[in-house]
Amino acid sequence: MSVVYIAGPMSGIKDFNRPAFHEVAQALRAEGHTVLNPAELPDGLTEAQYMQIGLAMLQCADVIYLLKDWLHSSGARAEKALAEKLGLEMYFQVVYPSRSCIPGFMRQANHAIRGNDD
Repeated sequence: MSVVYIAGPMSGIKDFNRPAFHEVAQALRAEGHTVLNPAELPDGLTEAQYMQIGLAMLQCADVIYLLKDWLHSSGARAEKALAEKLGLEMYFQVVYPSRSCIPGFMRQANHAIRGNDD
């Protein structure tokens, strides 16, 4: 199993987009993966502190999973750039018309976000 870091937009989104992060984390953990989820960090830190911690977490991962709309987040773009430099596997959350074409844990993570069984 892999160590998976979840990246995606947080700033400016209701509840910092935590529900989306937590749904994916739950699905990945159910498959036995170790999940590094920045949405589980405590409240009260500065944006710079969150980025420092997130980048340190990312350096411990084998895989980065980028939530939909990650391109709208400067933090997620920075995390993707570091993941590329580190040679991590990358998976991108997308909404497929059918889950049958999504391999492995990405199918389960996508299902958690969509919440259906098509």
